[in-house]
Amino acid sequence: MACGCSTTQQPAEQQKPTASAQVKPKPTAASRVLSPTPIHEKIRKLNSGPRLKTFPLIPARPRACAQPGLKTDQMRSVPARQSGWKLLSVDQKINDIMDVDVAADGAVWAQTVRVVDDDNEKIDIRRWHKGRWSTFERPPIGPDSVDAIYAIAAESARRTWVFGTTAPPGEDDVVSQMFIGTFEHGHWDDAVLTDEDTRELDWSTVGVASGWAKAGDLVLRWNGQAWLRQSGEPPGGQPFGQGHDMWALDGTARSVLRWQGTGWQQLKLPELGTRALDSVPEPWLTSVVPYGRDAAWVIGNVGWDMDNEEHDAEAIRARPVAVRWNGSSWTCTWGPMHRTFRDAAPDGKGGLWVIADQEYETSELWHLSGGRWTKEFLPAPAGQSFFVQKLIKRPGSDEVYAAGHVTGDDLVDGSLSEDHRGALWRTN
Repeated sequence: MACGCSTTQQPAEQQKPTASAQVKPKPTAASRVLSPTPIHEKIRKLNSGPRLKTFPLIPARPRACAQPGLKTDQMRSVPARQSGWKLLSVDQKINDIMDVDVAADGAVWAQTVRVVDDDNEKIDIRRWHKGRWSTFERPPIGPDSVDAIYAIAAESARRTWVFGTTAPPGEDDVVSQMFIGTFEHGHWDDAVLTDEDTRELDWSTVGVASGWAKAGDLVLRWNGQAWLRQSGEPPGGQPFGQGHDMWALDGTARSVLRWQGTGWQQLKLPELGTRALDSVPEPWLTSVVPYGRDAAWVIGNVGWDMDNEEHDAEAIRARPVAVRWNGSSWTCTWGPMHRTFRDAAPDGKGGLWVIADQEYETSELWHLSGGRWTKEFLPAPAGQSFFVQKLIKRPGSDEVYAAGHVTGDDLVDGSLSEDHRGALWRTN
C-alpha cells in the first residue's frame, strides 16, 4: 500500500515572557533535507465505505445557555506560577509552522513556511524526530504543481499523508483537483482524484484526525488500507479525537456529531448567546475536546455585529465559551469580552489546553485543570514573544505539542514575516 486511495483505476500587545521563561533551546543535531525521489502518480476514483447507520438526534438539554453580563468572566483565568512547557526547537530556516500532527511514536510532521522574497513563500513538509528536523521535498505532480496543502496527518515516523489541490502552473482559471499524498518507503506517492465533487472544493473548513479527513462536504475514513468516501446521513464533519472517541463539528453552531462505531449521532447544542450591544448573537465553534463517548468540551465564541466596519476601531466584539457535555446535558462557561478561542487539545488528565487570542494578534495558552483556568506563557528566547498556530496531543500519551513562531516584533500575530522563526514546544 502506498497511494492511500484504493479504487478503480482510470489581538493587543503581547505580554513578554518572564525571566524564567526566557530560555534558549538546547542545541540539536543539524537538520537535513532529503532530495525528492521520482513521484509515483495515480489517477483514482474514490471507493465508498460501508453505508453509515442513522442514529436518533439527541435534543439540547437545556435549550439555551444562560449568558452572564458582558462584564462577567466566569473563567477568571490567572497566570500560572511556572510554565509547564518545554521549548524543543527554534528553527532559523523557517518563518512559521502552520499545521502539525504527531504520531504515536513521537514523530512530529509539520507544514512549514518560509519567505523567499516579497512576492513568494515556500511550503515544506518537515519531520521532527529524535531531536532534529528533516525536510521531505515534494516534486511537482506530473505537469501540475502543488497549488496548496491544507492538512497533514501523521501515522508514524515512516508514513504521513497530506491533503491538497493541484493546478497547472500559471493557469489560475484551470479547475483544481484534490490529491492525497502519501510519504512512505522514502518517497512521495500521490493520488489525484477524479470525482466531480473533489474539484474546486471549499477548503475553508478542513480537518484531519485519527483516520478521518474532511474537505468541503467530502468526508473520508482510513480503513487501514485506503481512504474511503463516507456515505450516509450525516457523513461526518471536521473530526476531533483519537481512536474510537471521535467527535466532529458539522459546520454549524447548532449541533455536534459523536461517533457511535457504525455512524454519527447528532447532538443539538443549546442556543449560545443572547442579544447584546444592540445586535443578535453570532456564535462560531472552533474545536471539540473529547473525553470518551459520553464526555466532551465544545470550544467556541459568540460575537455581535462582527462584520460591521463601523466597529473596526473598537475592541473585538466577542467572547469565548466552553460548553461541556456530561452524557446527558450541557453546561456553559463564559469567558471575558475581547478574547476568542481558537484551537484546543486535551491535556490527557481530564482537562484541556486552548489558544486564547486577543484582538486576533496576541495568542496565549489557557489551561483548564481541576475546574480552574490558568494562563501559561510559553518559553521563548530572551526578548522574544510567541504565537501559537496549532495544538495537538500525542496518541497514547499525555504529551501535548504546540507549534507556531517566535518573534521580537512588537506586533505578535499570525501573519507571515521574514523576522519570525518557526518554533515547536511540548508539555513537560
